[in-house]
Amino acid sequence: MQETKSQRPGDFNGDGFADVALGASRAGEGGLVRVLFGTGEGFSANGELLEVESPQAGALFGAAVSAGDFDADGFSDLAVGAPGEDVAGRIDAGAIYVFYGSTDGLSQGAVGRWTMEQLTPNGAEQSAALGYELQSGNLGYGLESDLVAATMQRVDDAVVAGSIAVLFGSRTGLRDDALQLWSQASSGIKERPEPHDQFGVALATGNLGGDAYDDVAVGSYESVKGVRVAGAINVLYGGSEGLSAEASVLVTQRTRGVATRPRPYDQFGIELAAGDFNDDGWDDLAAGAPGESVRRRAYAGAVYVLFGSSEGVSGRQSQRWTQATPGVIDRPEEDDLFGQTLSTNRFDGEPGDDLAVGSFEAVGAHPNAGAVHVIYGSTTGLDAMGSQMITEAARGVAGRPGDDNFFGWSLASGDVDASGFAELIVGVPGDEYAGEHNVGTVRLFVSAFDGISTLKSDRTDGREGTDGEWGGGIGREIASETS
Repeated sequence: MQETKSQRPGDFNGDGFADVALGASRAGEGGLVRVLFGTGEGFSANGELLEVESPQAGALFGAAVSAGDFDADGFSDLAVGAPGEDVAGRIDAGAIYVFYGSTDGLSQGAVGRWTMEQLTPNGAEQSAALGYELQSGNLGYGLESDLVAATMQRVDDAVVAGSIAVLFGSRTGLRDDALQLWSQASSGIKERPEPHDQFGVALATGNLGGDAYDDVAVGSYESVKGVRVAGAINVLYGGSEGLSAEASVLVTQRTRGVATRPRPYDQFGIELAAGDFNDDGWDDLAAGAPGESVRRRAYAGAVYVLFGSSEGVSGRQSQRWTQATPGVIDRPEEDDLFGQTLSTNRFDGEPGDDLAVGSFEAVGAHPNAGAVHVIYGSTTGLDAMGSQMITEAARGVAGRPGDDNFFGWSLASGDVDASGFAELIVGVPGDEYAGEHNVGTVRLFVSAFDGISTLKSDRTDGREGTDGEWGGGIGREIASETS
């Protein structure tokens, strides 16, 4: 089950500082989530632990996390996926938990739980893994955030074809009486369900075009014109009554304006993020293709930018970024997987959102040590001028690179110190701490008008405040203002 995911609002206690939720789905009995509160100086030393009552072993609680204000009360709430939870005797059917924010944070708030028993007439399905991917956005009906949750369910006769469920917010939280279910078998969705397409493997929300509501981009492992696992993105547009497939679009590497043609296992669209890179008022879509070969380096990876407009997303004037792009630091190497995680926000004072890109870069002699590239926005889109490459070998970064540290496994961002600039938050689940391996750490890099600084950073490990019981490789999943 994939856990390398990267998701906006994240102030759980309403104090004006963005907070951070860290998932460790293999910690404890059935998974844990740790919440760190933002302060004027970075992470607070005090946080919260979230877990379910009577946890089930292997539930993978925390495998996905997403923040949104589902009841529009001014406090961000947190949705947590537990895709390994058994439901009604169905193994790995999956569940979603929602913790509502308050002045006291999340742990004192009400908790809601949803399963396929509530969401579909056919009930729970074995291995459906509801909640393995989550994303929040304002998709319709009101001012509240809504929640999109992916499943690996069978569709028609296609196993692991995948689907998404949309739960709408209300003044009392996520509703039981308003729900949409979408798959490649739904009317208006382009393409059809095939085995292991995994429609919903990646999700992103943003105002990509058309009206004031957010829209949803859905990634899949779609085979394109016989090219296996080339990857595809379906975009569904939001409106006053929720998502609609009426004007939905399918984007692949065969779409007019996209720079390359599909090749086997490119995995175009298996990581997605939305941000306004050209500062035109419409969000644009960044799509990772970590399996793409670059200069004959297999799985070197690439990222595509598809621009939004009043007419929606298209391939027109799209951008393609790799480590071979002039101005991008380093060079493409086999198995770098550039684009395997993405996060967007304003990291500097210039126009346009900026993009952080994770890769499993080797650093020195350390395979899979990991790196994060930051490419800054402009009025014409992303621009390589001033781009950065951040690793654990960078000046000012605590610790050092190590084999399989996976610096950048997950990415998020938020204005943790309320400075007006978003901090970059980087998960390092394989990191060692105090001599213990695979404890995991999370790094926070402070931003200012001129961008991200490695000289101003914070570091937290998986054991602080947990009596050494955390483990499980903290940093696999992060939710904050954007993730």
